[in-house]
Amino acid sequence: MPIENFRSAVKYKPRPDDIFIATYPKCGTTWAQHILVLILNDGTPITSQSILFGAAPFLELAGAKAVEEMPRPGAIKIHLPFRLAPWSEQAKYIHIARNPKDVCVSFYYHMKDTPVHGYKGSFDEFFELFLSGNIDFGDYFDHLLGWYEHR
Repeated sequence: MPIENFRSAVKYKPRPDDIFIATYPKCGTTWAQHILVLILNDGTPITSQSILFGAAPFLELAGAKAVEEMPRPGAIKIHLPFRLAPWSEQAKYIHIARNPKDVCVSFYYHMKDTPVHGYKGSFDEFFELFLSGNIDFGDYFDHLLGWYEHR
């Protein structure tokens, strides 16, 4: 993840027509992106992943410029904890939570099966990392509680 994209993401000033899909990883983000883009496009299906990621960019990865240039209306994917998320009373926020056991198992396989992550440890070791919050994107429970306070 380019650091400049991340910096621009946390400085992004939401527009009134922004719709954020805020999740911890492996909580149904892509599923929600598909649903929201279908709603915004009157049911017209997405024909490729690149179109989906253009219509619902991952703010921290793609940077604020990608969000500023996305087709409107559109959705913005974030995995940021609430304290770092761009906030506006006018923007819309959809937060999705998932059973933490399922998040942990799915995240383990994602980290293990995605070459860029290359996780080599056992599930038991990953489980301990997950519970301690010493994992990419931090502590699941802190993330959940930060967003929950603003429901």
